[in-house]
Amino acid sequence: MNSMKRLRAVLSLNLLVVFVQVTLAGLMLGGTDLARKMHGITGLLLIVLAVIQTALVIVMRRDGVAPRWLVGANVGILAAEMIEAICGHYHVLGLHVPLGVAIFGGVLRQLFWAMAIRPQEARSSI
Repeated sequence: MNSMKRLRAVLSLNLLVVFVQVTLAGLMLGGTDLARKMHGITGLLLIVLAVIQTALVIVMRRDGVAPRWLVGANVGILAAEMIEAICGHYHVLGLHVPLGVAIFGGVLRQLFWAMAIRPQEARSSI
């Protein structure tokens, strides 16, 4: 499997877990205790996915397959995921919720890029 296919797979999984997070947040508002526990677990999963995604993009950049902005975007998403987890733990929802929206937008933007571009085009767009 080439690096672009791997990136597409990780981005797709990341976006799926973000949707699960939103669903669990809604269930938490309804008072479901299991949703609260699962929200925390999937939040940690998102951080792990962000680490994998960032490492993959760094390797792709080194190999000349990813543009510079993609590395910066992934480092930003990883930082946002960690800050969001801390804010969620301490119930700082005024930052937790907007960060979640920003993370969703950032991952979706990267997935659009990864789906639209062919690997040979990626090398020429760097």
